[in-house]
Amino acid sequence: MICFVRFRELREEIKMAMNKKEKKLVEELQVIAALRWTDNVKKDMPIPDSLDLVAGYTFNEYSAEVRASCSTSISHNTHSPTRTTSQNGIEMYSTKGKALRALRHALCIKVAKELRAVDKLIEASDKEI
Repeated sequence: MICFVRFRELREEIKMAMNKKEKKLVEELQVIAALRWTDNVKKDMPIPDSLDLVAGYTFNEYSAEVRASCSTSISHNTHSPTRTTSQNGIEMYSTKGKALRALRHALCIKVAKELRAVDKLIEASDKEI
């Protein structure tokens, strides 16, 4: 883990001095490093208890994006932090970073389920032989 952190610190300096083959290898290593489990981040902004507009962040797992959002006790908007457009208040994340971490965790779960489905097919295929 220490090596990975140090690598991230020097990444830009390293990229400047690398040829195309080395840059491709580093990119492959970064893809491998991305295969790690991340902790879940809970929404830290509860549904507001008043009609005051509260801004925060939400994510959309299917489009894999974080959006500035807003909520009151009775309505919300997950596309704009300035006015509500949908019924019911929602919980949100207080920072974009927290929402991004939560999105990453949700995507980890989604991909893990997809990989497990493939593993089951492989296991079934191996039994047929």
